[in-house]
Amino acid sequence: MHGTIKVRKIGNSLGIIIPQFVTKQVRIKEGHLLKMTYHENTIELTTGPTDKQRLDAYITKVLLENEKLTRLR
Repeated sequence: MHGTIKVRKIGNSLGIIIPQFVTKQVRIKEGHLLKMTYHENTIELTTGPTDKQRLDAYITKVLLENEKLTRLR
């Protein structure tokens, strides 16, 4: 999807408003962090891992550590 977003002054910075239908579709909420990359005239925002993805990664890490400790016994 493409569109136009107006850049606004927010304090000493500039900011953009992400339309509500976009936030719902990509499931971002206030306080979420977005990864920003830029190159020449392009700015790209991407979402980070979801809470479920972070939890899955944590559980996997714990299970692997547990397996290592079990092998040491």
